[in-house]
Amino acid sequence: MVTKDKLKKELGISIRDDIRTDSVILAFNSEEDAENWIFLGRPKDKDKKFPVPRIIVESIDQSREDYSAGGKKEINLSYLFHAWLDQDIASAYDPYEVEDRLAKIGEELEDLDNGIKNSEVVSSSSDPEVEDNRTLIHTVVRVAVVWRE
Repeated sequence: MVTKDKLKKELGISIRDDIRTDSVILAFNSEEDAENWIFLGRPKDKDKKFPVPRIIVESIDQSREDYSAGGKKEINLSYLFHAWLDQDIASAYDPYEVEDRLAKIGEELEDLDNGIKNSEVVSSSSDPEVEDNRTLIHTVVRVAVVWRE
């Protein structure tokens, strides 16, 4: 039987790997290997110094309960896709290009053969953020996922 924690981690790894192979996303940092700037984890981990640009896929807890539909267990999961780009680099692109691409990846999760019954973008935003005396554009896309056994 699949546990929620195990599923959350496995899907998170799968999502991270999908983002690591997306050509539009990779164009934002074509000089660097995707494994060096696209991560699974928590963006507030103070012990790690993340590079810029960077993308972090974060699984988050939510209040919706798991349930059964027709005798099959369904598990509700939520993920935040965080992306940080230097403002100078971000200004060379359409302001919503990163946000739109991450949202599209989130919406297409249900098209993959991994048990996801439904995926939808719940919210998204792009805001300036100061870090180490420079301005970064921080994009956040929240995706809700329903996985069926």
